[in-house]
Amino acid sequence: MAAPRSRGGVDRGLAALNERRQQLAAALVAMDTEHGGLAHLRSPGLRGATAEVAERVRVQVDALWAGFAALGTVLDAAARLRTSARWPSRTQVTEVSALLEAPIADESLPGAYRVLGAAALCYRLDEDCRQIRGTLTVVDERVAALTALLGRLESALTDADAGLGVGAGPAPAADAEVDAHRTALRELRARATADPLGTDPAGADVQRLVAAVEKTAARLARQAALRAGYPARRAAVQEALDRLAAAESAARDVYALATEKIHDPRLPAATDSEPALRRRLATLERLDVVALDTALPALERSVREALDHAGERHRFADGLLARREELRGRLEAYRAKAARLGLIERSDVLAGYSAARALLWTAPCDLPAATRAVVAYQRSLLESPGGGAA
Repeated sequence: MAAPRSRGGVDRGLAALNERRQQLAAALVAMDTEHGGLAHLRSPGLRGATAEVAERVRVQVDALWAGFAALGTVLDAAARLRTSARWPSRTQVTEVSALLEAPIADESLPGAYRVLGAAALCYRLDEDCRQIRGTLTVVDERVAALTALLGRLESALTDADAGLGVGAGPAPAADAEVDAHRTALRELRARATADPLGTDPAGADVQRLVAAVEKTAARLARQAALRAGYPARRAAVQEALDRLAAAESAARDVYALATEKIHDPRLPAATDSEPALRRRLATLERLDVVALDTALPALERSVREALDHAGERHRFADGLLARREELRGRLEAYRAKAARLGLIERSDVLAGYSAARALLWTAPCDLPAATRAVVAYQRSLLESPGGGAA
């Protein structure tokens, strides 16, 4: 902007520029002393993209301070010239205006600054300061994101590993996966410190490590819970095995009865799982928590399946015996009906009853033949005069 030519304009212009000078000074000091991004860029050992940005920002910050110093020199000179007389002459006013308008002839400044007058330089310094703060904010946010990510992963791994040592179950062995992850996290932290701008938290390599650490931490947490809950779960398996022993004994009994009472029962193979499962339970005490993480759930699953199988075997065999009792009941119900109809002594009806009864009360009972005999007896009643009535 053109410098003011009147005394009042000069005074107002100088006041405005000095106010902006103070604001700029505060911004520069805050950036130089308080901004975490600049502090990181001044750290030793930077590499890659961060080292390049650090060098560029260093040059820009030095230029800002040099420009600020040059601006101060001009404004101080203008103030001295303005206050050299209480009532400055037109010549003095013109000289002050010319001083504020003239390009700042300071060879130490970047060329872009040397062609600017005080007002334009003040504006340019303010713009450049905002631009640098934007870069520093990017650095600060990246450093914060990486620090938070690394802290979260390291804490998750440490907490899960520490939790694994608590409990009454088998003690854990050394975990090579945990050691490998810790080494990888140390390497990532070193890389993030040296080149945060070149280390993307969302990058494929970082995310692969995140997924691996989280998977391991989840496994360790599961194993810690397993170890802490091992005594109760072992007792539950013991109780389930006791129930299995009783269930398999009951299944054997009903199998024996069905085999005795039913001809060709075609029962599923009878296998007792309880002894072998109890031996597996005894071996758990010799396992570390890593092996236990697989072995205990597998044993619990096997016990449940064995209980289900024992129940199915019992129901199948019992169902055959129940079917025989059902046929016996139906036969006697049909015989009562025959008596009500006055057909009970008729030769064909009597023969049908005798045949069905012989099959049903003979051991072993041929269920298919007995079923056909009961149906035939029922049909003989239905086909007799009056047999369709209730």
